[in-house]
Amino acid sequence: MLRAIWISKQHWLKPGPMTYMGLLNARAFAENGINTDFFVRAEQDYNPANTAEDLLSYYGLPAHPAFAVHCIPETHRLRRDAYQAAVAQIKEYHAQGDDIIAATREYGAFAMLMKLKKACPRLKVVFESHSFFINLKHLDSRPWSLSRWRTRWVERYQLPAADGLICLTEHQRALYQHWLPQLPTIALPLGCLDFPPHPDVEQRRLLRRVAYIGHLYDYKGRELFFQLAKHLQAANIQLHIFGGYPDEVAALQQRALQEQLADTLCFTAFIEPKALHDILQDQVSIGLVPLQDTYYNRYLTCPVKVLDFMAHGLPIAASELPSVRDLLRESGVYCRPDDVEAFAANIQKLLDDPEAYANCSSATYQRARELQWPMRARRIAGFVGDL
Repeated sequence: MLRAIWISKQHWLKPGPMTYMGLLNARAFAENGINTDFFVRAEQDYNPANTAEDLLSYYGLPAHPAFAVHCIPETHRLRRDAYQAAVAQIKEYHAQGDDIIAATREYGAFAMLMKLKKACPRLKVVFESHSFFINLKHLDSRPWSLSRWRTRWVERYQLPAADGLICLTEHQRALYQHWLPQLPTIALPLGCLDFPPHPDVEQRRLLRRVAYIGHLYDYKGRELFFQLAKHLQAANIQLHIFGGYPDEVAALQQRALQEQLADTLCFTAFIEPKALHDILQDQVSIGLVPLQDTYYNRYLTCPVKVLDFMAHGLPIAASELPSVRDLLRESGVYCRPDDVEAFAANIQKLLDDPEAYANCSSATYQRARELQWPMRARRIAGFVGDL
């Protein structure tokens, strides 16, 4: 029997996209008929009996007969109990005679899996990279850190022995193949969920609401929110920001109030994925992706917010960057990352033109159908099967 194991170091019910992406990655294998286990850490007092309910109420995902989520309470801050549980499960499956695909984006979990391969010859280990650390010259000027050099060491000296590498962009794949030409590598963006088409696209347009999802870091376009809101205010268009932590949101709300933008610019801290998707389906007109022009944003990332918007067929106003265009292709409207007036003009043009809005929504739905999670998992399974 073929089995898939996906390992995350993130916390179950963690705000933001990290745990959610791992969960969707793993579940996609189960949707292809592959028995799959997802290992994730939980708070020390977490009751694993709540997992099925959390899966539905927090993440909006029903149970699946081929999918098991293992929320492993963390007994010590420095101990990776979820990793240990995954290793024990792999050993058990291997003893049963199963073939196993183990995948992770966590460097610590990857190192443990590579050691395990010696005792489990039917185990294939695949690493999913969300950056690039073999060479550090492209990174920004943040201070030197030990963790950065540890990841560099893992990528240089352990990654070459992996069975395969999953990249998120073609540029990222080219970088790794330059350094590790013998390592089998595939480039696949993250996936889209499948939601029913909205029954009344025109009603969504008339809401005149733009949404941003994600962290509130500078390189995500935080300052652009305030500049853009000033342009949108005159056109009676609201900008809703979903993301960041409560203290960040409180400070930004206060700033919006001081700049007399409180009626236009609204901030909401991270909310659970199910609630967010409910909002995107019925309460938003356009998705905003104002990524700033950094090396990481341009070449290495797969913006999750783009995929969330696409899943609901929302027109998307986005920065003209290769990573974004690779996802949206011709279904998005683009402008330079620093051109606030162009962002405002593109948004207003879509909201003022019913035909253009409907056509853009239709193109987004079409592109989303090409990026479904089960299709991604199927390609990964085929890639590993060919190794």
